[in-house]
Amino acid sequence: MKQFIFLALLSVSVASYGQKTKKVTEQQGSSKEQYHVLSTDPKVKHGAYARYDGRSGHLVERGQYRNGVRDSVWTEYQWGGRKVQARGKYRNNEKVGEWEAYGYEGELVQRFDYTKRQLLFEKSGKWAEKVTAKALEADVSLDAKPTYLGGWDAVFRTVGMNIRYPALALRSQVEGYVWIAFTIDAAGKASNFRVAKGIGAGCDEEALRVMQLVPASWFPAQAGGRSVAAEVEVPVLFAIR
Repeated sequence: MKQFIFLALLSVSVASYGQKTKKVTEQQGSSKEQYHVLSTDPKVKHGAYARYDGRSGHLVERGQYRNGVRDSVWTEYQWGGRKVQARGKYRNNEKVGEWEAYGYEGELVQRFDYTKRQLLFEKSGKWAEKVTAKALEADVSLDAKPTYLGGWDAVFRTVGMNIRYPALALRSQVEGYVWIAFTIDAAGKASNFRVAKGIGAGCDEEALRVMQLVPASWFPAQAGGRSVAAEVEVPVLFAIR
């Protein structure tokens, strides 16, 4: 009897995971997706998923869907799909547990526990060290400045991939840093983007534009064991090569 009950439970489990699916390839703008949907409901993603850059064909991310939501291990890629950018688990469309982020050389730059909302490890690079931060509360000294979930390398990579050198700045040979300031509140929400120090010739507006393209995924500043609001200033470099 016990064996029969076990086999019955096993058959139910296999049936829930082994639903019939069909493969779909979809191109939307500059993104191409390949995924599986339920044969009984083509609107529900279920099974292996991969997203590619539609222009280069390079892999951007891959993982699994289960009954329409992200589930299990997902991997994000950088630099033409050749290097892992981040890896961790989803459950019911939410990142859970420890996620690891990697730099260009493949080195670990951050570990963050999404379930406990704890920053476990962060490696400071030369660009991250240029970022400044100050608490918005009076008489509060920061123990740790805000950070991007995925590492500061990911922020500057997004900026570098999207920035366009203004024509006027090129003609006038204008180079240098534009400093973009913005607020990250105690909940990790970014707002109030502005140019703190500019160089003109269209560079200020372009730096502001690309900084706001960075996905809203921040971990707030820490002071005395609690999250606090802070203003950060991030440099955007314009250099003619």
